[in-house]
Amino acid sequence: MKISRLIRTESGINQLHILAIAVVGLILTLPTFFYNVFDAHDILFHLNWAQYFAEQFWQGDFYPRWLQDMNSGLGSPTFFFYAPIPYYITSFFHPLAFNTPEVWFPLCFSASLSLIASGIAAYFWLGTITTTNRAALLAALVYMALPYHLVIDLYIRFAFTEYWAFVWMPLILYFSQKISKGQKLAIPGLAISYALLIMTHLPTTLIFSPIFPCYILVITKRRRLKDAVIYGGLAMVLGIGLAAIYLLPALLMQDYVAIKDIASRPYFYFANSFLFTINKTGAVSLRNYLSFTLILQIGLAVCALLTSQNNPKLSVKREVVFWLTVAGVSFLMTTPLSHLIWQQLLIIQKIQFPWRFNVATTLAITALLALGIDSVKHPLKLLSQRSSAVGFALLIILLASGFVVTYTYTKPLVFDSETLIMMSRDASEYKPKWVTAGLFDNASIIRQLGRNLPPAQISTGEGSVAVKQWSPRSIIVQTSTNTDAVLTLRQFYYPGWTAKLKGQSVTLPTNPSEITGLLNITVPKGEQEVNVKLAAGGVERAGQVISGICALITFLLYFQLNKSDRFSRE
Repeated sequence: MKISRLIRTESGINQLHILAIAVVGLILTLPTFFYNVFDAHDILFHLNWAQYFAEQFWQGDFYPRWLQDMNSGLGSPTFFFYAPIPYYITSFFHPLAFNTPEVWFPLCFSASLSLIASGIAAYFWLGTITTTNRAALLAALVYMALPYHLVIDLYIRFAFTEYWAFVWMPLILYFSQKISKGQKLAIPGLAISYALLIMTHLPTTLIFSPIFPCYILVITKRRRLKDAVIYGGLAMVLGIGLAAIYLLPALLMQDYVAIKDIASRPYFYFANSFLFTINKTGAVSLRNYLSFTLILQIGLAVCALLTSQNNPKLSVKREVVFWLTVAGVSFLMTTPLSHLIWQQLLIIQKIQFPWRFNVATTLAITALLALGIDSVKHPLKLLSQRSSAVGFALLIILLASGFVVTYTYTKPLVFDSETLIMMSRDASEYKPKWVTAGLFDNASIIRQLGRNLPPAQISTGEGSVAVKQWSPRSIIVQTSTNTDAVLTLRQFYYPGWTAKLKGQSVTLPTNPSEITGLLNITVPKGEQEVNVKLAAGGVERAGQVISGICALITFLLYFQLNKSDRFSRE
């Protein structure tokens, strides 16, 4: 069985529908191309990350964890912790940058691709729970345009990785549907799509991870339940293993940076981001709009529920109850009513902002809308029912509000001196712990250090130094000193930096300099060629090995299941 045979809806794929999704996706993201970078919350970080990740990738650094030119050339361990998949995809558009320093066009193309791919993935999934492609198409288009997905994550926040997570969630639900029907060949698909979600956005993964196992339990018939649990569990374990190359360093190396420190800041404290509150900390206008849209979406969910009551199928009723529960729980988790839950379950505090549960609400509304539309067999009668008419009105208000907010909020980003200074520094959570907070928090100082410091200098002792190679995670310098000396490189210290003399296996002493946290190396006197590398440590190596093993298992499993399926059909 070919993979194309597996990835299709129950009623087949309508190519015109796929084309419609692509056209709508391009239209909805067209404003991004008209701005020479628009002003959004996190845009400066993503501009830097996309540029430096792509540059190092095309230079042969196939997993750019250490961004050498970040922090004005002082380096940053950003992608030891930040999810890489959206930046890999964006890197393939890097040749289209047209030499623009902001790398805006690759991000635009990537954003368009993400929205289109999310619509197609939703179309596949919704095709498994509806009887008509029409219902799947309409709901998939709404999924693309719902405010949290399009307006908040793209135009207001530019939450680039969370925005890309909307691609993988419906794909996971699609394969979950296949698992529930006993299709073993869906195991590799579920494992890969889950790994992609993990390597795209961890907070969304934390929100979504309980949803799809529960989904499998609810929609699976009793006689298949045992097999579905085994298949789903195996896929989940394989997915975590496939993502270990990213996940292990991201979880186990946090003591090297300031990730844990930012949790104490008021902006990141969960109780300051509940919806329907008057708290003055954080983005109040954002929370007000999210509160408004959430009320509309709950109303829309109720209307979809009433409309879907016309469908007598037990499977539809199970879907409706499940997604109504998801919508209700997600609503609860965004409000102060869930304060005790947030306080007791420390793991969910990693999500940071309660309103991020809107990702689950968006999925739930999409499913309920598809089921409601599918329950009305005659499109002309869709508005004849009171619940359908009210739901349609709420949907129009919801989508219209998104366009109004986008139009009024979005404006071009002005690259003035203050903006350029802010771009000189990475996000504060990725500050190596050896750099003092007072220095790192001042972006202008970081910029001055990066601009004024030579790539390498003798900071203690007398002599000269020349750089022979300066590439990510690999630096070669030539020193000439009369005595032992301390060599300082224009890169932040980080565990894993090792220095050796050419032709020798003995490791030279390395340590961080005080205050600046730059890399210091003690070199012996004389003419020396010093090879400095940021070697992969045990955690990084372990992640690579685990992912490699799981990738091999996934491939062999798919090959064996495909072979068995073909044999059974013959």
